[in-house]
Amino acid sequence: MRLLAIALLPLAAASAEVLIDTDFGQAGQPVNATTPDGNTDVTGSLPGGWFENSSGAWQPVIVIRYQPMEEAGRRFLRIQKRRGGNLQLGCNLPDLKTETFLRLTFTARTLGNGAPDFGIRFNGAPYSMPWQVSPSLTEQWQEYTFDFRLDAQPQAVRLQISHGGSGEFDLEQLRLERFSRDELIAQIKQQYPTAGDGNLAVTTRFPLGLPSGWFLDRDDDDATIRVTGDHATPGPSGSPALHVAAPGRFTLRSAPFAVPWSFEPHTVSLALRSARAGRLAVLGAGGRVLAARAFEPSPDFRRLSLTFQPVLRGEVHGLRVEGEGDLWLDALQVERGSQATDYKPAQACEVVLACPPSETAEARVQFDDEPAAVAWAVTGEPAAQLRLTVVNLYGQRHELPPIALGAEPLRQGVADFSAGAVPRYGQFRVEAQAVDAGGKPCSAPAEVVLSRLHRPRYWGQDAPQSPRSACTRWRPRGT
Repeated sequence: MRLLAIALLPLAAASAEVLIDTDFGQAGQPVNATTPDGNTDVTGSLPGGWFENSSGAWQPVIVIRYQPMEEAGRRFLRIQKRRGGNLQLGCNLPDLKTETFLRLTFTARTLGNGAPDFGIRFNGAPYSMPWQVSPSLTEQWQEYTFDFRLDAQPQAVRLQISHGGSGEFDLEQLRLERFSRDELIAQIKQQYPTAGDGNLAVTTRFPLGLPSGWFLDRDDDDATIRVTGDHATPGPSGSPALHVAAPGRFTLRSAPFAVPWSFEPHTVSLALRSARAGRLAVLGAGGRVLAARAFEPSPDFRRLSLTFQPVLRGEVHGLRVEGEGDLWLDALQVERGSQATDYKPAQACEVVLACPPSETAEARVQFDDEPAAVAWAVTGEPAAQLRLTVVNLYGQRHELPPIALGAEPLRQGVADFSAGAVPRYGQFRVEAQAVDAGGKPCSAPAEVVLSRLHRPRYWGQDAPQSPRSACTRWRPRGT
């Protein structure tokens, strides 16, 4: 299950049922599972309510220490997995017989190589986990929070902490809370009082082709499928439509879009023109199809809509377009409600960035004998300036000279960012936003990540003097 894309507000103390509230600095019952041969050696102490589940015939070799400690006034439990199979530390939960919304919060750190997993696990066969997360602990104390939803569970479950490798990590506090759908909806309304009104899609027009966040499916061959902004075919928005030209079938996926009021139905709509039939689908968490519809060939643009029920909790949603041959799309809209309304972009202007045309532009790669430059386009109402910033891998930011914008519906060009490309090689994130005469933003921020590399000595040709070689079976890049 994916983690949430939208953070939730803290619950009021009275609104949630506390299932687990553990201070790991307060050691409780002793743990002692040893065998004469020394293969199983699990000792220490655990807080009340927690049990050790690592030793037994199913796993005869295991060495673990649960050691209460104090450091700089902070009391915690150090867990050392020294060798053997899988560490399993559990705390039983009440039966979850209905849909359940849970929040797990804990304070922890790793001592270099301790990387535990946290999950909800069945107490009996098949001993699987309906939910699991692998947090990236650091060597600094940090509080972690994970919100998740579970369907009604068919049997008893527990919260389990697991660690398959050898290493050490420290736990200070852990809390697991359960709350209702009504409590969650009230919380979302408090966090998003405007309900995310208007068009929720950030990028709705495509003058430079495939924007950041959009991509072809992994099974498609980007060497033969071309995705461009078609200036000869303006869409209903007035901007060049996104044109996909493929020798056969393809799947195009949109950038994720947030749905703040995820407890209400929403509608995706777009202008589409296609030489052949295809299919639209809205995806929720884990690639789940929430709604789908087929479309027929059409020589002219027509507006298609698709209503879906979002995944509650604001998990990431996206649009999937399955087509064949030539397809054009424009004027994307995502809105709250069960009916599509007339297309209207979220803000007065829209900014998109791309790698300037080259043989490696689709991979957003520039060689060192090519200009350090980024293509930009601004659509929509008049704006005064386009402000750009380049950020390197070290977090160093460099403001580029602002670009004056005219009043045309489509303004575009190429900006040199070589002054901010320090060091000369590596990855650079270019950010851009349109502002009015008073310096107030009139577009959402846009960004693109470009890579600056040495040009290979034998680019596109054999290297006969190379001391290394490889024999591989040729396959298209998308397979």
